[in-house]
Amino acid sequence: MDTESRTDDKKFPAVKVKNFSHIGIHVSDMDRSLEFYRQLIGFSPFLDIEFEDPGLDSVLSERNSRARIVKGMIGELTLELIQTLHKPRPTRDMQTVHVGELSVTIHTDDLESAFNGCQAIGAEIVCPIVEIGGTRVFIVADPDGNKIEFGDVETQ
Repeated sequence: MDTESRTDDKKFPAVKVKNFSHIGIHVSDMDRSLEFYRQLIGFSPFLDIEFEDPGLDSVLSERNSRARIVKGMIGELTLELIQTLHKPRPTRDMQTVHVGELSVTIHTDDLESAFNGCQAIGAEIVCPIVEIGGTRVFIVADPDGNKIEFGDVETQ
C-alpha cells in the first residue's frame, strides 16, 4: 500500500463499526467453565447450542467440526464460551503474554470487593491489585488459563 492511499480519508475506515458484537473465549470443558463464570461474574446464559456447520469448518480451519457455544450477557456485552467437540483445541503457555493475545477487562466500581470475591471462589489470581498509569487492576485466570482483568477506571 502506498503512502498516498493510506492518507486518503475517502478510503478509510475500511469497516464502519456499529458496535462490538461479543467476546469469544475458547474453553476445554464447557460445564466447568460455565460454573466458573457463573461464580465469577454471575454469567447467565441465554443460548446454549451444539452444532456442525460448514461455516464453523471455515472459522476453525478444520473439516467436520462440531462445537458447543454458550452465550450470556456481561453488562451490555455478550460473552460467548466456545468448546470444540470434534477434537481438543491446542493450548499454549498462558503465563506469558503472547503477541496476538487479546485482553478482556471488566470494569467494577469496587475493586477490593471484586478481588476478595475472586479469592473467595478460589479463582487463580494471576496478578494482584496493581496501579498502572492511574488505573488499578487485577487479573484472574479461568480454568483454561484465559486471563480476565478487572479494573476500577472506566475508559471513555
